[in-house]
Amino acid sequence: MMFIAYTDFTNFSSQFDSGRLPPIDSIRKRRRPMNTIEQMVSRYVAMWHETDAAVRRQTITELWAPEGANYLTSAAYHGHAEIEARVTASHEKNVVQGRNRFRARPGVQLVQNGVFLTWEMLPRDSDTVLAVGHEFFVLDDRGRILSDHQFIVS
Repeated sequence: MMFIAYTDFTNFSSQFDSGRLPPIDSIRKRRRPMNTIEQMVSRYVAMWHETDAAVRRQTITELWAPEGANYLTSAAYHGHAEIEARVTASHEKNVVQGRNRFRARPGVQLVQNGVFLTWEMLPRDSDTVLAVGHEFFVLDDRGRILSDHQFIVS
């Protein structure tokens, strides 16, 4: 699924009020850096069990806007450095020590600049689901995460 941000509706309301729709070329289309939401979600999920710290760091800078944030019910992490510390701590706890892995469930949704996905945590060597959560991202006009809100289901 390709996604496009429509970022400039110059004179749209006046054209709509007059009963005319704006010509298609009057709406500037700006493609987001990632080709698909599925690609973005795949990179996001893979980041949590990436063993190479430099690759994790690079993925964070590519996925999140510099002012991006990650919100949990118990904490908030702002900017790339804090998000990296949060991802690293989760990786150590859940992947290295817990020997688990993460995967996204099918059914990722995009509405305007919002992305909703459901993920699962499973043992590395089993398909038994240990935890389920939802993520809601708000994206900037370049397709980077401005805010990532996590909701634990079970």
